[in-house]
Amino acid sequence: MLKTPAFLYDGNKQLAGALSVAEEGIRFYFSDFNKSHLDLYIALSDIERLEIFQLYNLTTNGLKVICYGGREDLFILQRPWSIKKSIEQLKRQRP
Repeated sequence: MLKTPAFLYDGNKQLAGALSVAEEGIRFYFSDFNKSHLDLYIALSDIERLEIFQLYNLTTNGLKVICYGGREDLFILQRPWSIKKSIEQLKRQRP
């Protein structure tokens, strides 16, 4: 399992936490709710594609997770390319 500090981003607000990548999916744990059951889980089978995006027209530290059905989640993290690559490799390994 890979885990990295990240922010969940809606284009305006950023919520701090950690993004973990595991064989079954990705999970975002909210820092401000670390003693609650609140988190965001996306199954690998729900992910249609991943895109790197530019943040504030300055840096490409964004990872957009696009799911079947049109849902999208944006994450800000240090190495979005390596996380994207890890998720794509896991998706290819699944039947």
